[in-house]
Amino acid sequence: MKIKRGTLLVLETGEYSDYTFHGPFRVMKGFDEVKVVDLHRKQWKPENPEWDTEPDTDSFMGWLTAQGYIEPVENLVSWHIGSCGFLEADPHPDHQPSAVER
Repeated sequence: MKIKRGTLLVLETGEYSDYTFHGPFRVMKGFDEVKVVDLHRKQWKPENPEWDTEPDTDSFMGWLTAQGYIEPVENLVSWHIGSCGFLEADPHPDHQPSAVER
């Protein structure tokens, strides 16, 4: 699949309790998913050859950024609004009270 320039992209890793996501990122240069992974594998060099045997997800995300494919989205707020279906939406820790709330 070709991911187009300007797309907001979330990268997912892991599974089950290890599942997480990274981003969102803004795509700065469109790319084909398969081709860009292949290119990263060809260009990858281990930092520690005794331990690093193949590229990992962290090296790939850093490479995408360094190559200008993606950049972090600024002014992003992540707000946890509950668990197990219960709405437990406390104000975000960075919340600044408005004049009405003061």
